Amino acid sequence: MLGILYVIVCILTGFMFCRVCFPSLIKRTVITRENGSGIDLPAYYVLLPAWYITGTMIVTWLVYIVAYFSQNEAKPLIFGNVIVLGILLAAGFLFCYYFTWKEDDDKTLTNPDLIVRFFWNGHVSYAIYALLALAFCIVIMYKSFNVTDATQLNVGYSVWADFGAHLSMIRSFSYGNNFPTQYAYYGDSDIRYHFMHEFLVGNLEFLGLRLDHAFNIPSVMNLFSTYLLLFTLTVTLFKCKLTAWIGGLLFTFRSSFAVFDFLAKDRSGHPIAALLANSSYFALSEGHESWGFWCTRVFCNQRHFAFGISALLLAVLIFLPYLKEMGENVAHLKRDGVPVKRTRLTGLYNEDGEEVEETIFVGIEPRPFDYIKLCFFSRDSFAVKSPGTAIGAGLFLGALAFWHGSALIATLAMLFFMAAFSVCRLDYLIAAVMAVIMAIAQSRFFIFEKAVDPKYEFGFLAENKTFFGVLAYILLLTGITLLLAVFGMIMVRGVERYMFLVCLVPFIMSFFLSLTPDVAVNHKWVIISLMLTSMYTAHFVSAIFRQPGMISAITASILLIVLTATGVAELYIQYKEDRNYMSFDMNDEVTMWLKDNLTSDDLVLYTTYPLNRVVLSGVMHYYCYPYCSWSAGYDSSDREKMVKRIFAASDSRTLDYFIYKSNIDIIILDESMREDYRPNEALIESTYKEIWHQGEGEWSFRVFDTRQPIYR
Repeated sequence: MLGILYVIVCILTGFMFCRVCFPSLIKRTVITRENGSGIDLPAYYVLLPAWYITGTMIVTWLVYIVAYFSQNEAKPLIFGNVIVLGILLAAGFLFCYYFTWKEDDDKTLTNPDLIVRFFWNGHVSYAIYALLALAFCIVIMYKSFNVTDATQLNVGYSVWADFGAHLSMIRSFSYGNNFPTQYAYYGDSDIRYHFMHEFLVGNLEFLGLRLDHAFNIPSVMNLFSTYLLLFTLTVTLFKCKLTAWIGGLLFTFRSSFAVFDFLAKDRSGHPIAALLANSSYFALSEGHESWGFWCTRVFCNQRHFAFGISALLLAVLIFLPYLKEMGENVAHLKRDGVPVKRTRLTGLYNEDGEEVEETIFVGIEPRPFDYIKLCFFSRDSFAVKSPGTAIGAGLFLGALAFWHGSALIATLAMLFFMAAFSVCRLDYLIAAVMAVIMAIAQSRFFIFEKAVDPKYEFGFLAENKTFFGVLAYILLLTGITLLLAVFGMIMVRGVERYMFLVCLVPFIMSFFLSLTPDVAVNHKWVIISLMLTSMYTAHFVSAIFRQPGMISAITASILLIVLTATGVAELYIQYKEDRNYMSFDMNDEVTMWLKDNLTSDDLVLYTTYPLNRVVLSGVMHYYCYPYCSWSAGYDSSDREKMVKRIFAASDSRTLDYFIYKSNIDIIILDESMREDYRPNEALIESTYKEIWHQGEGEWSFRVFDTRQPIYR
């Protein structure tokens, strides 16, 4: 199918891009322990995610750009796909032929050993980890969103509220012509939401993939890439497979005292039964935590989030060697001292009878200024190491802005602190400047007003905003994971210890900075930091496991139970939720009529309910599910007031005035609209022409075209 071909072209494009810009990325799969023994990762642990993430961004942006300039055509996506996929397939063939297959060395793709090593390195544990991670990703994605009986779309209860916004954007591309792009829940405006993942899914559906496959295949690849890159980063830092395994486990099942807080507050007398019967996510504040945005549910709801995390992990792996090189320079300075020129007598005499001197270099113990000079004023600290890598990283990060803006901000913040103690800071600077310029350019193009509104806001979702109140909230939220992570940090030195501080950067940002009206969206930064710091928690726990004796094994097992209990309980809640679905007929008559008769230029007034058969048609809504538009930065309160004025109108002239002022083209009346707004249906009927009607009475579905008034 064309959709599968699209994914293959994305990976092929990523292969070309990474080979040109990140040629040393393959070295991330060979990690050497301090004792000299090696940990040889299969190449796909790094390369497959790198190829997929970079290639998907490049191909999808190119298709979008070509489609944008073809927006006056009936099907602009046809032009985008045919031109881009055709060019990239030809480029991929030529690239592989001239730069890979014709190379006469051990690096050719036709080398059987290299092909085998890409997937297999002789250690079954890597294959088991990858297969378990892949199976988990497939199960949770397809469990929450699937199609049965070929035409019945099932949206799990764990995701349906969020999926309204996602599916409306997806269908605005696969069914509509959303160029210039608008936010489907807040039509006739700009687009402030990072929408490119929805565009990818919409394009895949347009290319023939069934909606659940079009949405789930990229989602599985996103989360699977995160698991592989997290494993790679953990092994790179700690040189231990067991640590990486535990890190993956802690990423899947979060640490928190929430489940123990629930059990302590239970008054039923049967705490375990109460826990098993519980169907609500654990909330520690009055924020939106009851929505379950700390557990794996967030990756099912926000399918693009794992894409952003994978991009962050890839960026860290690309620049980590720069930090390690500075660490090696500091260690060398500490070990060998500062080279100082000295002279000494050799005991030999020249023709004049004078004893011959020779110049030697000796090392003296470095002073604090010598370390400062090495880190901040040496030539290596500001040299350009690899212009290709710097430019490639800049393009890659700049393209991330409308895939996941929060992940981009977290990545740039972490890279800033990595650059502070790295060699070749100009590489970081080139990448950061390019990324920022590209992000600003995209924001200016897509957003009419300010992209973000940063402001100081201390405490995140803690109810008590005092210092100790926030500390208590963090303890309840994270359990013992941060404490054990500190212990794990103490066990390492140098670069590994400094990286712990880098990993905390998004966490700290979330408790001091708000970029949107709803500070709760900072939970993504918290999740990123907890994922990264869990590597240090895993290092501490694995160190206990590796100690001889039964007591060590029991202690480590108890720690793992405490660390994962809340995450396991919440995954069970998610499983119970997704046994129930909201089901829709993919061939529903209403959805198909709206798809065939309305365009993305038509602004529709309909109910605010998050997900329904009108939303699935991909139409532009005047006012739909206000939380989504409000949290994205839109002033939804103004439209709410206007809707009330519209339905409070007492005559046709007043009604038409408000409709005209709102640019509303279509009014849809059905049972949900009648329940929500109790509209004066007779007034609407006498004011505008009805262009479609289905059903009878209060269950009828009626469509009115406000561009065809009949009251005059």
